[in-house]
Amino acid sequence: MEAVKVENTIKNQKKLTDKRTRNSLYQAVWRWHFYAGLIFAPFLIILAVTGSIYLFKPQIEQVLYQDYYEVNPQGDKIPASQQIEVVKNLYPDAVVTKYRPGENATRSSEVSITSNNESLIIFIDPYTGKSIGELNNEDRIMNKIEEIHGELMAGTLGDRIVELAACWAIVLIVTGLFLWFP
Repeated sequence: MEAVKVENTIKNQKKLTDKRTRNSLYQAVWRWHFYAGLIFAPFLIILAVTGSIYLFKPQIEQVLYQDYYEVNPQGDKIPASQQIEVVKNLYPDAVVTKYRPGENATRSSEVSITSNNESLIIFIDPYTGKSIGELNNEDRIMNKIEEIHGELMAGTLGDRIVELAACWAIVLIVTGLFLWFP
C-alpha cells in the first residue's frame, strides 16, 4: 500500500513537472511572438500596403499617365529605329538605354534615355513619330512606392531592415502556429 502511494506521488510530481515545462515553453514562445510582433508589425504593414499598391502598377499608371500612354491609331506604325532616331534628335547628348513598344494599337512607345545624370522616359507616338512628352524616372509615383517597399526610402539600411522584417515574419508565423495548435 505504501509503495503504491509513493509510486502515485512520483507520477503526480512527474506530471506536474511536465506541465510546468510545457507552460514555461508556451510562455517563452508567447513572449517571443508578442515582442517580435510589436517590433516588426509596423514594417510588415508598410510592406503589405506598398506591395498591394504595387500589384496594380499597370492600372494605376494607365490612369495617372493617360496623356502619355494613349495615341490614336493612324495606319502603320513606323519602325522602332526611326522612333529612336526622333529621340536622338530631340536629345543629342543622351544615351538611349531602352526601347519599349506599346502593348496594343492605342499605346505609345517608350524610349528610356540617360541625360545629364537623369533617367528620362520619352513617350513617342508610334504612328507619327512625334514626342508626346517625357517623365523623369524619379518622378513616377510607382517608383516611389517600389522604393518604399524595397528599402523604406532609406537606402542600404532600409533594405537591411526590410530583409530583417521578412526573416522575423517567418519567426512570427512559426511561433503563431505553435501557440495556435494545442
